[in-house]
Amino acid sequence: MYDRGFDKQVTAKALAAGATSLDLIFFPKAARIEQYWAAGFVAEAAHASQAVTVTFTNRGTDGLGSTVLATITNDTDLPNTATRKNGAYVAKVFQKLLTGARPDGSGGSYDAIAAGSSIEVSIGKAAGTATGDVYAGVTGFYSS
Repeated sequence: MYDRGFDKQVTAKALAAGATSLDLIFFPKAARIEQYWAAGFVAEAAHASQAVTVTFTNRGTDGLGSTVLATITNDTDLPNTATRKNGAYVAKVFQKLLTGARPDGSGGSYDAIAAGSSIEVSIGKAAGTATGDVYAGVTGFYSS
């Protein structure tokens, strides 16, 4: 049984071009992820070299996990896949990767996260991108 319940976010404040911000989201109970999301305070057009990329990696309970759960980017060299969504960033508009309707058109199911696990959120900006805040997070529900 699952209990509706969380919307966890991280923020990279005034992230400059060429910089990367790392953060962790902790899950005290087993969880299912419904969506991954990211938004910037400045617009970034779809571009091959001026990319803003947000990557969500399951680090597990020991911090050593390396499973990439989702990537949201504006890098035009990278096509949509089951775990990657590509598109321009519109200022203050959220891009979402829904686990039940994957970007490549495949169905999908919620991403399961074990109790005591963490998801690392990497927010990276390539050279030439605008400085600005980037928000990212996950929405889902806990086991009850």
